[in-house]
Amino acid sequence: MKPTLSTGGHLPNAGTGLENGFEIPTPISMVPLTDPVARRAGRLLSMVHELHKAGYQRLRICAGYSPDNAEWRCHLLTTNNMRGDGWTPVSTATAHEYSSINASRYFGWDDAQTDDARRLAAKFIDRFPETAQAAVGDDWTYAGWFILILGRAENGRLPAFYGGLDFEPPAPATPLPPGLEMSERINDGEAEQKIIAHEDLTLADLPPRNANYERLWPFCLSFDGYRGGLRSVEDCESIASLTERMGLKNATLERLRVTAFIRQRAIKWGDPLPPSENLLNAIREVVEEIRQRLDPALHRPNKLT
Repeated sequence: MKPTLSTGGHLPNAGTGLENGFEIPTPISMVPLTDPVARRAGRLLSMVHELHKAGYQRLRICAGYSPDNAEWRCHLLTTNNMRGDGWTPVSTATAHEYSSINASRYFGWDDAQTDDARRLAAKFIDRFPETAQAAVGDDWTYAGWFILILGRAENGRLPAFYGGLDFEPPAPATPLPPGLEMSERINDGEAEQKIIAHEDLTLADLPPRNANYERLWPFCLSFDGYRGGLRSVEDCESIASLTERMGLKNATLERLRVTAFIRQRAIKWGDPLPPSENLLNAIREVVEEIRQRLDPALHRPNKLT
């Protein structure tokens, strides 16, 4: 299946006005950025562009913000580790992460603080040979989309596909990259569990009331709270604690499913079996809140998502 852009398979026309919240065309950047976060992130993105120019066009980015929107994060990974949307990782285990809190210590390197994009690209190939090898190949549609993103980054508008407590991109939205045709599953050791998108969730997917652990855990893992590694355990714990403290009735579906997911993780990795009733009840309460929203007979005027 040939990748297509969300804009209809082509880059936006170089006319005037706004598209996806961005000015089209993007102004030519005439001076260096003064914001250090944007400047360092722009150097990283320029490095990716240099790699694309050299024939490593199967290298992609997954960029966004932390739950508190204070930290810009960018994972570099290849197309064989991407989900169908073209930007979500299957796993971040082999991805290379940059965070704005690392400043000029790209990928933890201590000898790259004064490197330009080309020197960074050369070091990337030398120090991550397996990733570089997997990135070899043509993907002109993605490389063309990336040029547009780089131009906007040079004007201080960093790409972000996700961010905040609800994993939603900040405004103005970043145009989405070309997609890929890939399956979406999470393998956790218990079983390979199919991911169910929020909009596809039905009553039939929910465990029964007062279900035991064996009926609860498959539902918890029908959603990847880690988002392929884009969220940490600490991120998920923070979201769950806030959700429970503010009340499940006031939470979005994203936050509810993060809560069920991370409470199951606590059982899986830390709680002795049989699991404590406190953790089981925390998951059951989330399930019942979601049931209230999905069942027409019980429906309250809460926003589902």
